[in-house]
Amino acid sequence: GACLGCNMHLPPQLYNSLFRVDEIRACPQCNRLIYVEDATS
Repeated sequence: GACLGCNMHLPPQLYNSLFRVDEIRACPQCNRLIYVEDATS
């Protein structure tokens, strides 16, 4: 996974936690909010 703001690759632990926990995190590089959109639409 990568941040769509700065195109930096996310650390694997952060990327995996986005799928496990329903929360919003910040990119460690640019501090933009990153989250996983629900694909059931």
